[in-house]
Amino acid sequence: MRFHAFAVTLSALMLSSAAIAADMPVKAVAPPAPVDPGWTGFYIGLNGGWGWGKSKYEAGNGSANAFLTIGQVEYLVPGNTFGGLPGTEASHNINGGLFGGHFGYNVQVGSFVVGFEASVAWSDIRGSTGDVDLATLLIAPGVTYRSEGFMTSKLNWLATATPRIGIAPSSSWMIYVKGGLAAGQMDFHAERTGSGPNAGSFWDDRLQRVGYTVGGGLEFALTRNWIFGVEANYVNLGRQHSGGNFAAASGGLGILAANEFIRLDFVDVLGRVSYKFDWSIPGARS
Repeated sequence: MRFHAFAVTLSALMLSSAAIAADMPVKAVAPPAPVDPGWTGFYIGLNGGWGWGKSKYEAGNGSANAFLTIGQVEYLVPGNTFGGLPGTEASHNINGGLFGGHFGYNVQVGSFVVGFEASVAWSDIRGSTGDVDLATLLIAPGVTYRSEGFMTSKLNWLATATPRIGIAPSSSWMIYVKGGLAAGQMDFHAERTGSGPNAGSFWDDRLQRVGYTVGGGLEFALTRNWIFGVEANYVNLGRQHSGGNFAAASGGLGILAANEFIRLDFVDVLGRVSYKFDWSIPGARS
């Protein structure tokens, strides 16, 4: 009887404890907190700065467009190309501002960061030779005239597409290098000055240029999303031909032809601000 009473009492206590436990609120298990993805993610931003460099011109050989026809006979005018005798070279400094935008994507693996970035910028990089002595031509025995003129060039826009490789010693700053494709549009103007039959004639051309760029920079993450930086780049838009008949000062076509090979290269220094989208991955370290 005593054992039976003890068993009944113990059972009652256990049922009472279970009922009390069932009435108590259950504490939910918190999900893992999102982990900062570091430099991994898609970003978009603005950049602006200054560029300076050289525009170089080289006179090519004459073409049929530069022959002067008198009656039934064609005469090749010496120094028929604007830039003077074939092989004559001229150059001038260029400089100006750039302002544009960029977007890209980075992936961080340990302290290494790899990614790809594209950018496009408006440009006011320009310059002029001023009046230069292109050639002194003998047009008759004992008769010469001095050929003078000037050339200007202006870069209207610049676009780049570059892979980037960087090292991030911490989540707050990164150093990187980049290199890839560069393309741009350049306006070219040539005009004869001084004395002579071609004075006042001119040539205008708009060239689409393709070349390459290499550079590097530093970026600082002030918050999870806002990134500020500075970078320097070398841009080479290659060597391209510009040619055709000059427009005469009085209207119509002159006897002069443009047959120039133009090179354009420069260095730019840009400030950058980017917004990185917060696409963090719960419970995983990027």
